[in-house]
Amino acid sequence: MGLFRKQRTTDRAPASDRRPRRAAAVRAAAVAGACAAVAVASGCGTSHRASPDPAVPPTPTAPFLEVSLASEANLAAALPDKGLGTHVVVIRISLHGRVPQHADPNGDPVTAGTDNLLGLEMHWDETSSAGRSPGGTCAPDARLVDVDTSYLMTNYYERAGTYKITYVAGACDPVGTVTKTLTVTAP
Repeated sequence: MGLFRKQRTTDRAPASDRRPRRAAAVRAAAVAGACAAVAVASGCGTSHRASPDPAVPPTPTAPFLEVSLASEANLAAALPDKGLGTHVVVIRISLHGRVPQHADPNGDPVTAGTDNLLGLEMHWDETSSAGRSPGGTCAPDARLVDVDTSYLMTNYYERAGTYKITYVAGACDPVGTVTKTLTVTAP
């Protein structure tokens, strides 16, 4: 019974074949590490991806609120006459930021972005278009939520002229109140 021995089969190469491959792998790793070190030292990244768009800054982690106003004269000119006069201005209001989450009067956190803003008012120089002032509370440890929206407001003036408009928005502390003004011309 012991005359023939069964030969073992393995998936590994003999030790004599593994040594050159192992040494080649070590050399390749050393070369790659040296290349990476040179690239980092020279200020270059090792990524092949395009750099991020500089027009889109990263979102800050601290609370903030940005308000911008823009006159939309082309939209104002296209509005049909509603019997309110032809001296009309259309303003695009853009709100962007990270603000502390506001709680409604029942103490429940609000979910919509602009509901986290306290008071949104537009003052049209000779008239005022009051916005809203939500009731509720501001918790000192509230989590930050994103606000990113844009909308239009329209006003009809009795006569043509140049007017100074003021928009006021606010959020829980530490953001507080943000006021923007814009001079518009009603044709």
